[in-house]
Amino acid sequence: MQTIKNLNTGLSDGIKIVIVAVLALAGLVSSFSGQNRLFDYFIQYLPLLLFGLIAIYAQFKGYSLLSFTILLMIFYPSSINNFMDATIQLLGGRVAFTLQIFMQFGIGVFLLLMIVSILLSGVQLKPKLRNEDLLFLSIGILHILVFNNVIAAFNGLLLVLIALLLGSRKLASLLFLLKYLMTPLSYIDNIVRYDTLSLAFHIRSITGIIVLFVLIAYAVKLSSEPNID
Repeated sequence: MQTIKNLNTGLSDGIKIVIVAVLALAGLVSSFSGQNRLFDYFIQYLPLLLFGLIAIYAQFKGYSLLSFTILLMIFYPSSINNFMDATIQLLGGRVAFTLQIFMQFGIGVFLLLMIVSILLSGVQLKPKLRNEDLLFLSIGILHILVFNNVIAAFNGLLLVLIALLLGSRKLASLLFLLKYLMTPLSYIDNIVRYDTLSLAFHIRSITGIIVLFVLIAYAVKLSSEPNID
């Protein structure tokens, strides 16, 4: 247990920033797949790029727990699961292992150990929510709860919650904003590509766009206050 705890304390802040940057870039590159349209690349990889930049910035500001959790959840969410699936298939006589599976498994285990190490080292929680934060965030939370099940809602809000608990309202607003960033483009693309769309899809998309503008206003408001982290 002490060895795991020392994993975090044994790395300098500069080394952590380099690790986060390299793993974010590697995760972005490994996620590339064959898309038929340039638009598909843009709508899939722009959010990933922005998540990577936020992870680097979070580590730069000293929010290691948030930074490494972003890497694990966004860039390597299936790293350990894919290795276990390949192991089960091997027991059944089928070889499914690839170099990428081994590499991502190692990265996934490392990120998980880093998160545990950070928690064991002690994390200072300093939530700084104000009434205005609750007002803006509750609009997005309500939209997520209405259009998703509870588990999906929790997964969508986990990074935002970690940022808030660590005391970074700005990072929380940016992470929440990213969840809705591609909503307008996706909505327009679906209208162009398909003749008929369900009423539920229209309602979800239009309300999602409204939430996006609310969150943009919230992020802009926070960015104008220099004393807010």
